[in-house]
Amino acid sequence: MSNSSFQILKFQSVSKEFGPKKILDRVTFVLNRGERLALIGENGSGKTTLVKIALGRETPDEGTVALTKDCTVGYLPQDEEVNASLSGGERKRIALTEVLRLQPEFLILDEPTNHLDHSGLDWLEEQLQNYSGAVILISHDRAFLNRIANGIMELSSATHQLKYYAGNYDDYMQMKHKEQAKALKAYEDQQAECKDLKRLIREKTFNARKPNAPKDKNIMAYDHRGEKFAN
Repeated sequence: MSNSSFQILKFQSVSKEFGPKKILDRVTFVLNRGERLALIGENGSGKTTLVKIALGRETPDEGTVALTKDCTVGYLPQDEEVNASLSGGERKRIALTEVLRLQPEFLILDEPTNHLDHSGLDWLEEQLQNYSGAVILISHDRAFLNRIANGIMELSSATHQLKYYAGNYDDYMQMKHKEQAKALKAYEDQQAECKDLKRLIREKTFNARKPNAPKDKNIMAYDHRGEKFAN
């Protein structure tokens, strides 16, 4: 996702809120020609808002969005209205054909595999493999993302930020597992360190040598542990 002369789209520290609800928080990424990036995240994480901002249908509260000058954009929403008498798969394929026929420089496809049978899916994959422009995909079809995506953008519903992973969905899962294992190890090490520190404090406190008796012969004086001073 390096910046280059082939840059199509750039988000720089983009933030968006709807009332008190934060949707995007300083989201930054670059999309280059030839990249097919999958945008993934939980429902409600802000994927649709990000797409609308990329299309110019929403404006960010903060940050900038730069689309290459005179760039043609093709957009396939999740529920494309074609002819309500055709099957879902037929409607989807017609809509995809109309979008791809224009050969835009930038495609945004929202759940493009919905309703497609095996032949329709094979057709779509062939079209995208031969497409030289830039693509943002929103899809829950992991097998499809494994075959098509060459980068994964994960939008977190907790932090409202975006993280990029190179490769397909399997590559993303491997890196996520490594991150989780590293985070767990760091947590366990921290807990062990805290336990050792508490033990050391306890040992220093209760194994300390008792102080001598006060010079004023106050033999009833007690130390901080509630014990009498040594006489």
